[in-house]
Amino acid sequence: MWTLMVGVVTTSTDGLTLPSQAYGCRRAVVVERDRFSDHGSETLADIGRPLYNLPVDSRVGVSLDPSRRLHLHVNGVDQGVVPCQPLPDPCWAMWDLDSTYTMVKACPVTNADHTS
Repeated sequence: MWTLMVGVVTTSTDGLTLPSQAYGCRRAVVVERDRFSDHGSETLADIGRPLYNLPVDSRVGVSLDPSRRLHLHVNGVDQGVVPCQPLPDPCWAMWDLDSTYTMVKACPVTNADHTS
């Protein structure tokens, strides 16, 4: 069961049907609760575990550090680096919600603190 998937696509999203094309896409990194897909290659991992059973008003996001590594954020806490290849520029954030979620609000990230 998918509850929430979040990640980035590295190609224009014009004409892209999400999530089916993003999850296996060779131009996307997508995280869900027990796995992630890195440019079409799926790997089991716990980094997305905080995405399961999120309370109301939770904040979920992704960011890139100076080395272009993808970080997952849940409720203001950096969950760490998604173990994928560094991402090219440009890339766009994406998420997919199942029927248990009724609203999503996209907010810009400011002053993300990343240290190498």
